[in-house]
This record gives sequence, structure tokens and C-alpha cells, in this order.
Amino acid sequence: MSDPNVVTEIVDLAEARRRLPELRPRVALLMDATQGLKRAHLRLQKAGVALANDPDRLERLTRDRRAAEERFRLALAGVNELGAYVKDPEVGLIDFYAWRGDEMVFLCWKHGEEDIVAWHPIDEGFAGRRPVDGDA
Repeated sequence: MSDPNVVTEIVDLAEARRRLPELRPRVALLMDATQGLKRAHLRLQKAGVALANDPDRLERLTRDRRAAEERFRLALAGVNELGAYVKDPEVGLIDFYAWRGDEMVFLCWKHGEEDIVAWHPIDEGFAGRRPVDGDA
């Protein structure tokens, strides 16, 4: 199965910042969908072997999990539509592809932050964040 978290757009810092008002509620929805999917998987897993004797419950739990998967997929697509790559859907960690000089980097934003204030090289993660200086 291919990775559904696909972004092909490259933006600058100003454009990424312009997208934040629309991105915030979409990321909140994605975070909620992520928790819903985890709960649906856990319910199915906890029921385990007992489901062999209860086909109606198995069908209901499977249907609930599929619905949770679809909500997650749609929420992820909604974030990606804004040119944002989802690094961690549980905490709302988002990256935008951008150029910093001649280097491709990620502009990094986390749900709850007021603004995009950091970037990091593509091959580094959140721990490698550096302050933006207006040139990304």
C-alpha cells in the first residue's frame, strides 16, 4: 500500500504562515481522528478470540474500525491539501517543504504553536529545529 501522506508542493515561509488559519482546525480534526482510530483498533484487539463466537459484534467492531480508518484518511488528505506533510498525527506535528537558499528543508509547526517559528533539514527531525530567520 502506498503512503497516503503525500505532498508535492513547495512553499515559502510567508505562504506557509498564510495557511495556518485553515490548517489549525484540520490538524485538530486529524488528531481526533487518530485517537478514534487507535480506540477502534484497541476495541477490536481487546475483544480478540471472543469474537469467534459473536459474529455480530465482530461485524460491528470491524465496521467501526473501517469508519475510523476512513475518517483518518479524509482528515490526513485535508491537511495534505494545504501542502502540509504530517510527521506525527497524534501531536499534530506538521512540516512544509521549503527552500532555504539552495537547500530543501522543512518548515516545522506543531499544533498549539501560534506561528511557524522553526525549520529543520529534511534528514533531521523535530530535535533539529532551528529558528526561522525569514529566508525560508
